[in-house]
Formats: sequence, structure tokens, C-alpha cells
Amino acid sequence: MVIVTERQYRDTSFSTRPADGYTIPTMGLNPGKKNRKLVDMTIEPDCFEYERRPEAVAEVDQPIYLSKYEAMHQCEWHYQGLVVDFMYNHFVRPDHPDNQKSCKQDVARIDTKHSEVHKHQYFRSGKEQDRIVLVPLQEVSSIGDAEEAIDQCSEACYRDMAENWELHTARWKGESA
Repeated sequence: MVIVTERQYRDTSFSTRPADGYTIPTMGLNPGKKNRKLVDMTIEPDCFEYERRPEAVAEVDQPIYLSKYEAMHQCEWHYQGLVVDFMYNHFVRPDHPDNQKSCKQDVARIDTKHSEVHKHQYFRSGKEQDRIVLVPLQEVSSIGDAEEAIDQCSEACYRDMAENWELHTARWKGESA
């Protein structure tokens, strides 16, 4: 409650006096001025949103063992000879000496969700350290262009996960940035 003077009270449109003093009624951002329409910040601009075609076939779904305690789950969906969706997930097994949980735990992942090819790096706690966008698919104009972009980067993403797994593990442990 705001206590005001008699003059401030008379200058408002408040019509009755409460027993506990003078109060100012709730007013808008511009009292006495014409109401302005505010911009609706919930509306997202129109942009291309990539979704894998239903006709795409999951041709690769396999583990690749990196060490005694670590593996990479490789999933790829193909359509007309192109890799049109993928997920490469490096994880540690529950019996890994540095695993703080009693379950499989993600170390790093590259995937194509949210209309972008992006990479995740995780902490041992399971929280995400970084999420780096590698290819923003919102900037392409068609599903064919998005599929070409995904196919072109899939091999490099696979190599990054398969060849740099020790670096990902060191980051997961907190040993390097």
C-alpha cells in the first residue's frame, strides 16, 4: 500500500476513501495516456523447421566400443542414399570408475534435433556443459537442402565423436576445457 497526500488523492480517479489511509489505484504504464499495444514476444518468426521424412529408414543402429568402459551409440536414418538424420552418443557404462551414477551416463552427443545439427558436452553430474550449433538448418529453404546439409556434415560429426572420445571424456571428468 502506498500512502499519498490529499492532493495526490484528489488527482486520481479513485472514488472512495479506504479507512486505512489514501491509496493509489493500480494504473497502467502510461496513466492518462492512450493505451499502446505491446509487441507479442511469444511469436517466433517464420523459418524452416526440419523434420525427418517418414519414409527415411533407420539403416544404422549400433554400439561402437571405444574402450572397456566407454561406447558410442550410432544411429543414422537414410533416404535416397543420403544420411538425413543421425545421433552419435558417447557414453560411459555404469561400471566406469569415474561414473558417479549407477547407470549409463552421457559424455557427449551430436544430433539433428531442433532443426539444427548440434553438439552436447556433459559434466559427470549429467548437466550439460556446452551446446554448440554446428549447422543451423533453420536457414535453409527446403527439406532437400536440409537433407544435403545433414548428409555433408554427418561423416565429420562421426569422426569427431569416434576420434576425439578421450578429449570428450576428459571434459566430462572436468580435466580440460
